[in-house]
Amino acid sequence: AVVSTQSTGMKAEDVLVLLLQKIFQKSYIFQHVPSTWRTSRGLFLPKHGKDDYNLCKLFRTITLAPILLKLQEKLILGNLELDQKIYESLNVSQFGFRKGFSTESALHRLVHKIEKRMKNLNLPSEYSGRH
Repeated sequence: AVVSTQSTGMKAEDVLVLLLQKIFQKSYIFQHVPSTWRTSRGLFLPKHGKDDYNLCKLFRTITLAPILLKLQEKLILGNLELDQKIYESLNVSQFGFRKGFSTESALHRLVHKIEKRMKNLNLPSEYSGRH
């Protein structure tokens, strides 16, 4: 139902906040994210002023997601940080939404695991990456 700001005496932005609050609450209660909010695009942007872009840390990753999803994520994350003390119980493999963890950290861990497993296979040197 459309709410008239004249009939309620509320400002338009207050009506919008109440409407969004109801949408976010229903989404959370029913554990459903509307399909139009679930389409995102990940981009790797080179950091300005670098000469060589062979290192992961020279890129910034961003995810372009619908603004309503971003707002809901921020609200839920704020609750988890303050009320639930989420950082005390996160899995060590969790890199997203963590302070001090980056794309480079995640990639470094992955490369380390791959190198370790390849070493355990006892491959000839031409397959191990060491010449």
